[in-house]
Amino acid sequence: MSVAVGIALTLSYDLLRVFRRVVSHNSILIAMEDVCFWLIWTYVTLECIHVYGDGVLHWYMAVGILFGVVLFHYTISCTLLKSVNNILYKVKKSAKKHKKLLKNSDNKGKM
Repeated sequence: MSVAVGIALTLSYDLLRVFRRVVSHNSILIAMEDVCFWLIWTYVTLECIHVYGDGVLHWYMAVGILFGVVLFHYTISCTLLKSVNNILYKVKKSAKKHKKLLKNSDNKGKM
């Protein structure tokens, strides 16, 4: 279960990183998002420790979480983020092209 928590933690942070690439953020908003993210994940982690470890942090639980983070980060996360970056780049490029075409078509109609 600890490994699953580590994987979910890393996946959710990757999704937050993707969201930040799509929606422009200033440093204050990024800091607020990070604080909220870590507060939520602190609660989730402590709740898992409470439920599965009877409230006692066993060394193997911490190692399991760390293993899940590292496992996901170095396998799926790298591929996932590269794929998302490629998709976002293509969408942005396509949007610029269509915007340029629309702007040119508007200018041709005016005299």
